[in-house]
Amino acid sequence: MKKLINKLATRKFILQVANDTVPSEPPGDSVDSTGRQWDYSRCFNNLKKYTSVSQEYIDSIDIEVRKLIEKKIKANPPRGKTVK
Repeated sequence: MKKLINKLATRKFILQVANDTVPSEPPGDSVDSTGRQWDYSRCFNNLKKYTSVSQEYIDSIDIEVRKLIEKKIKANPPRGKTVK
């Protein structure tokens, strides 16, 4: 069965979205009970970024795209020669 999605483009998009969810900055000023301000900026420099996407995940997305297309076609059956 031929894949419907472009694996490379899908993989790049998944990694971009996943890495955008990783915080890159501290959550704000942190002050302890003595009034001392703590600098957590260096802690966020070493956060691990996502570098790969499993084949099973790509396959599951392809299946979901197929189901979405089938659902849309069943909801709006083709009229004439054009699928609208």
